[in-house]
Amino acid sequence: MQTLRRLRVLDTDPESQFDAITRLVASLLDTPIALVSLVDADRQWFKSRYGLDAPETPRDISFCGHVVETDAPLIVENAKEDDRFVDNPLVDGAPHIRFYAGYPLRTPDGHTLGTLCAIDSTPRTLAPEKAEVIQLLAGQVVQLLELRRTALELEEQKEATFDFQSFFNLGVELMCTFGDDLRLQLANSAWEQTLGIPLGLLRSRPLDHFIVEAERDEVRSRLLQLFADDEPSEVVVFRTRMQHDDDSFVRLEWSARAARGKVYAVARDITSQSEQEETLRERERTLRAVFEGMREGVVMQAASGAIVANNAAAEEVLGLTGDQLRGRTSVDERWRSVHADGTPYPGEEHASMRSLRSGERITNDIMGVHKPNGALTWLSINSVPLFDDEGSRAEEDGVPTPYAVVSTFRDITDERQQQQLKERLMSQERLVTTGTLAAGVGHEINNPLSYILSNAHLALEEVRDIAGGSPSGRLSELEDMLHDVKEGAVRIQRIVRGLKGLAREDSEMVPTRIEDVLDMSVHMAMHEIRQRATLISDVAELPVVIADSSRLGQVFVNLLVNAAQAFERSDPAHNVIRMQAHEESGFVRIRISDNGPGMPLDVKSRIFDPFFTTKPVGVGTGLGLSITHTIVHAHQGRVEVDTEEGQGTTFHVVLPLAEVPDDDKARPKAVAQRGRVLIVDDDEAVTRTLKRILQKTFSVSALSDPRLAWSDLESGQRYDVVLCDLMMPHLTGSQLFQRVLELDGEQARRFVFLTGGAYDEENAAFLNVVKNEVLDKPYEVERLREVVANWVAEPYSSSQ
Repeated sequence: MQTLRRLRVLDTDPESQFDAITRLVASLLDTPIALVSLVDADRQWFKSRYGLDAPETPRDISFCGHVVETDAPLIVENAKEDDRFVDNPLVDGAPHIRFYAGYPLRTPDGHTLGTLCAIDSTPRTLAPEKAEVIQLLAGQVVQLLELRRTALELEEQKEATFDFQSFFNLGVELMCTFGDDLRLQLANSAWEQTLGIPLGLLRSRPLDHFIVEAERDEVRSRLLQLFADDEPSEVVVFRTRMQHDDDSFVRLEWSARAARGKVYAVARDITSQSEQEETLRERERTLRAVFEGMREGVVMQAASGAIVANNAAAEEVLGLTGDQLRGRTSVDERWRSVHADGTPYPGEEHASMRSLRSGERITNDIMGVHKPNGALTWLSINSVPLFDDEGSRAEEDGVPTPYAVVSTFRDITDERQQQQLKERLMSQERLVTTGTLAAGVGHEINNPLSYILSNAHLALEEVRDIAGGSPSGRLSELEDMLHDVKEGAVRIQRIVRGLKGLAREDSEMVPTRIEDVLDMSVHMAMHEIRQRATLISDVAELPVVIADSSRLGQVFVNLLVNAAQAFERSDPAHNVIRMQAHEESGFVRIRISDNGPGMPLDVKSRIFDPFFTTKPVGVGTGLGLSITHTIVHAHQGRVEVDTEEGQGTTFHVVLPLAEVPDDDKARPKAVAQRGRVLIVDDDEAVTRTLKRILQKTFSVSALSDPRLAWSDLESGQRYDVVLCDLMMPHLTGSQLFQRVLELDGEQARRFVFLTGGAYDEENAAFLNVVKNEVLDKPYEVERLREVVANWVAEPYSSSQ
């Protein structure tokens, strides 16, 4: 197979030289069919076919496969009398083979790739002299295949050579090779452009002829040393001054190494850079005394952004030596910097880089830098661009261009920590004050609220008694009014309960089913959600937590209502709120997420502050999330929030599980119904494992052949859930699903697909469209049982 693929001939177009051979064979043997057949892993493909329309046939029914297997010619005079082929589909059906003569296509290294064969529908014999000719022609086919491969490789090499030469001459750096005579061999056009000397003249003399005389001997000695060893040399870097055609000099920086008897070298023109560096070094000497006397860190950076000077304070603040700093730019990937809000601080946004671009001063720019030891140091940075004399500033697009920038910075880590501590203390003080106020207000409101609710309830009973259970007319109107009074009182009760939660009042904490609390919360919040968004709930049976269900319900009502009110417009078709809950490592995690507008960072940092709200006056009090935070912490849990502008918001409520007594742990859970499960997977080890996982709870059938599964479902068998693999022989999971979909839509809806993640294009496209659940292998056992249990619990609807 590897040899066949190296020839790169499979599935190529017909070629006349191969077709000429098959026509010759058919004419020589007077047969209706002649083929050049190449045997692939599961098929025989015809590079040339005379008298046959099919481009390929399966390998398991091929005659040519026998030739490849035995590596010997095969002559079948009458296939109907040959036990090997008597029931072959190609014998019983078209092309009704009777006579077959196949000769191996054997490569010089001994691999048989296929056959040159002749076929007739009439029994016959093969004369020895004709057999010899076919065998010779088979050798010609192999030579044609090898010549074809060689021609492809030569064409590719030619294309690669052309590409190399094109790119080589596009280079702005001076690239070349030369031998130990130091004469240029291969050189690009940058040499002539940089030195102003024609390439012909450059090649006519050794390179050292064009080097400044004072440096010539040293450079020549260094270059010749590269040839000292037979092994490839290390890369050497050096600088030279070379003559220009106008008697000036060009300074080049070289990188060179020797290999295979020649030197490969790249040089770049650093004349301008060297002059600028020299100017900067002179100015550095003038400023050095000032630099070293400053307590603030100071660095000078060239127009390229490279640090060319720094003082000792800069090394101390940044935790780097002078050697580590000099040459490094602000965009160097080794810097790990962050903004004041913790987001990454790209190097191109550094104050010094902005000053170089804009020519403006930057003051008090706050940036956090991770030192090499990992410590985060906060800096306040000022940057000042440096220009030439005011009268001769270079300008680009009307903006003065600095030749360098000086940045000063000081360590404000301690100041920042003190400020953060101060803000936390102030926040805690506000919470304590608000909590005390809330407790008093709640206590004062609860007394009148109690008799308002009680009397409203009694009055409703009186109205019903007076009316005999069916109020009408004015009594019916009175009943509606009392209902409004009661509803208003209940709303006040919820506000008071929230205020009490903010004050951390003691409450009854008992084992509580979290799914019951979530269900109650959904009902309470649905009036806010229904017209604005669609709620999707994925809450399975969970272990209990120790909680006050009323206060915990307030948390989820707040989060659900906030999610609904976050949407800027009512659109249930687009707006989605998702509620999910699952167990993880001794905790229950509840997620309430929306695809709304999300929150900016400045809002996210304040959402749990009392009375903070982004809603209009009169719409929100700003207590909801503060109360939520207080209640969850009272339950020994935590609230987390993920949000990004334009990407929606997700709140996580994490609560510790209740300690379950040993006798409760050992008590098996009741199963409402046993349920029927069908497993379809061609890997029998997988089907056995799935059956072990599920059979104690459910009635499980397992089939490793999807055709048997289709036969079972087509006969009328129905299952609560079908766990179906995607990649299977004979019938893929998607094909089985499509058949069942046409037969029974409800049964197809209950397909859950299992996949190892190796999709072909067809299955990948299928999964992008189908709405059924997909479980990735390896799957969690409890998740699998949960999925199956959910489908078993859902009644089978024959109407779908």
